[in-house]
Amino acid sequence: MRELSLALSFLVLGCASTGNAPQDDQGGIGNSLDGAGQGSGDLKMTGDMKTSGDLGPMVDLILPPDLKAPVDLTVSPDLTLPLKEWGIDCTKDIECMSQHCLGVLPGANKICVSTCTKAQDCTGLLNAFCEASSAVSLSGYCIPHHPMHCASCSSNSDCGILAERCIKTGGDTAATCKIDCALGGSEACPADYQCTSVQDINQKRMLCLPKNSLDCLDALGGFCDRVTTPQYCSRTNVAGSCNGQRACLNSGRYTSCSAMAPQYRSCGQQNPAGCTEAIDPNALTTLQNCGFCNNSCPGQNLTTCDAACKNKVCDITCRGEHYDVDKSSSNGCEVTDDNPGSPNHSSGTSIYLGEKYCNDDLSSTDFTGHLPTDARVHANPIVNNFNGSFGAAPDYWDVFGNGESGKWWPPTCYNDYDVYFSTSSGSNSNCYKLTFKTNKLTDTLTINGHTTNAVISGGSGSYGNYSTITFIIEKICSTGPENAKYSVSFHL
Repeated sequence: MRELSLALSFLVLGCASTGNAPQDDQGGIGNSLDGAGQGSGDLKMTGDMKTSGDLGPMVDLILPPDLKAPVDLTVSPDLTLPLKEWGIDCTKDIECMSQHCLGVLPGANKICVSTCTKAQDCTGLLNAFCEASSAVSLSGYCIPHHPMHCASCSSNSDCGILAERCIKTGGDTAATCKIDCALGGSEACPADYQCTSVQDINQKRMLCLPKNSLDCLDALGGFCDRVTTPQYCSRTNVAGSCNGQRACLNSGRYTSCSAMAPQYRSCGQQNPAGCTEAIDPNALTTLQNCGFCNNSCPGQNLTTCDAACKNKVCDITCRGEHYDVDKSSSNGCEVTDDNPGSPNHSSGTSIYLGEKYCNDDLSSTDFTGHLPTDARVHANPIVNNFNGSFGAAPDYWDVFGNGESGKWWPPTCYNDYDVYFSTSSGSNSNCYKLTFKTNKLTDTLTINGHTTNAVISGGSGSYGNYSTITFIIEKICSTGPENAKYSVSFHL
């Protein structure tokens, strides 16, 4: 800038030496000398100075060429940033020497990678192998050794963006990441893994698997030199699932999965930390825990039934002659067959009505009973001749016909019969049958559940002297639980 100041000084002095400038009485140039009136040669420009007209014609100030602003500001070629080599972090393809910037390692930054078609193409690159770009591709990329060997996964994308596969193989209990080694061979796998042929649906794949057919979750994982954050992992079986982690070891490998194997738990037990476990199915078959925990079955401690848990559903079985007519397990089998004497459900256990004469008025007899019906199993003890399809058992009644008059007149008998059959509290269906059986004939009558005095009859000789006559009352179709009542009136 010193040269510029001198040039300006000469230019100004050159302007001052021209005529026509007013002078003061000291002979100097007005307002251009200092207070002592001395002209030192340095001109000072003041605010009172005039433009051209006072000082004469203006002179163009021309700067020397070396003081002009440079026109070309382009950075020199030797200042351009160098392209990145393989394995270096990047954000764009143009940053890389290979022109390929990919996020090939889940959980890590994008890096520069190079293309390959075989393992040898990656020779010389530190810890690199050639992985196919897809399962069927014959080319791929040289990438660093993989962090996702045997990592838990739910889809292929969890394992990487190339030919990685989420699959269950060998001794696995769950699907895990398997790294494709079709192009990379053994270089794709850790030393304790091997490149193995695997049937993957309808095609063969070459994948890295732990040696000795280990469950992948129990094997060491992938490499953690570039990705060090813990990996989530889980173990799942029929008993539930448990979550854990794979941690990065100082050796540069991920540990095996820390999750415990799920086990069934009993009612009252809490899930272990990190686990969701199912209740042991065998624990849900008890009277206190039937089908689900704390589901206590009704009917326990009742004398008319036995409570049961059948197929994880609460149920009751009726004891002997007790019937569940109201279909409620809570009060057990509340109706008892009230026929007198021992259970009369067969010819050998029939109720005996005595010996009868053939005279009508002397032989006239009535008897009543019930036909309780339900849909339960009857046990402890069983019911003889119980028909499970109809839910009832028949009743047998016997009478001994002696064929004698019992009076002095008339001295002879006809051995005929009239039988009246009535029902109540039954269904509208003709499901109630009376059978009259002698040593000479069998007669039947079928009615619905609310009939009065339906009759069957037979003439002389319908039974022999001194023979047993049997009445059988039974239900012959299914109507659902009920307690139908019947009555029978007859004379011989």
